[in-house]
Amino acid sequence: AFLLLCGSPPFFAPCRHHILSRIDKIDFSFDPPFWSKISEDAKDFVQQCLRDAAGRRLPVCEAQRHPWVRDLADSSPQGSMLPAFINNLRRFYRTSLIEAYAANCLSEKMRHGEVERLYSHCLEADVMKCGYLTSADLRHILETQGHTEVAEAIAVCFTRTLRYPGESYIDYGALTASIAARRERLLEEELWRHFQDFACAACGGGGYAQEAEIAGRLPLDRLNSFLQDAEVQRLLQDSGAPDAATLSTELHGCRAASEVEVVDFNDLAAEILWRQPRQAAVTGVVR
Repeated sequence: AFLLLCGSPPFFAPCRHHILSRIDKIDFSFDPPFWSKISEDAKDFVQQCLRDAAGRRLPVCEAQRHPWVRDLADSSPQGSMLPAFINNLRRFYRTSLIEAYAANCLSEKMRHGEVERLYSHCLEADVMKCGYLTSADLRHILETQGHTEVAEAIAVCFTRTLRYPGESYIDYGALTASIAARRERLLEEELWRHFQDFACAACGGGGYAQEAEIAGRLPLDRLNSFLQDAEVQRLLQDSGAPDAATLSTELHGCRAASEVEVVDFNDLAAEILWRQPRQAAVTGVVR
């Protein structure tokens, strides 16, 4: 009912973990502009259905007798709401495509700090402070930030091709959080590729031939050499993580305290990601 009425899911978030967290907390809201024209009876129906415990949710028999359902059936011709429901589903489909495309493209193009600047520009353009912008507003902001190709692709591939009635409203807080999360994933993948190559070479092999033998571990005395690699240095700089010398000193200190002579890639990647500047504004979605 929530999705059919407004064209947006109740527990939307940039990743599965955050979605499950919102579901667990029953964290949903009737955000404008989606709900500005929806009746209070319809909102009450949704609220009684979206409750944490199954025993507190509206039973089917009572749902059929709810004032919104009863009055809708009495006052509307049969099937009259169907076109609106279909349009909302289509608009949600188009919006999800725009958000996924933008997040994938921008995560590969943006460097450290640019995601937060995008959020700041979106927040400034959001006059009503509702947490949403139209796709046209988003395209304009992307153009001003130099991402003209992405903006044009959104217009050509989604806005013009999928000509469903109604505007697509983009949750820019979730979009920028998704970009940041995807950038972290890309950074980890790139680090892993360089880590494997370097570890294989350190053990006298090459490429990925000894991947199973190495199992993602590097001798502690080779850590500094790995962090000094030109490509690794570039990745650290683009991500805003601490410089190689700082990371090496801190990781050597941790291993010395625990008397561990090897560095596990998962520990190294976690340390680098944890020490990236936290983009707090990006995760603080306006509601």
